[in-house]
Amino acid sequence: GQLVDLAEFIGGCGAGRFYVSMRANGDLQPCVFFPLKVGNILEDDFEELWEKNEVLSNLRNKDILEGFCGKCDYRYYCGGCRARAYAYTGDYLAPDPGCIYNKEVYEKAMGEWK
Repeated sequence: GQLVDLAEFIGGCGAGRFYVSMRANGDLQPCVFFPLKVGNILEDDFEELWEKNEVLSNLRNKDILEGFCGKCDYRYYCGGCRARAYAYTGDYLAPDPGCIYNKEVYEKAMGEWK
């Protein structure tokens, strides 16, 4: 229905899909929590960058997510936090370690806690 269509359109995080973050020096990154420079507003053509940058293009494609996020039934509604995946693993397409459905990370954390 309409609600499901809206949820899929919104699709969780908007980094690289609806917005980018700009630092004071003009550097652009997918979001304020995602410190991966994708260009510079003072040096690059923004429209070309938005359409052709590999990182931004990858963030729009939920079918290339890796691990649990790539198989999750909710990936088109959520997609996980790509900034958190990048911070923990160095790979923004890796599974979101903060997701409650990411059983592998949850079980590892619980094992280390015990």
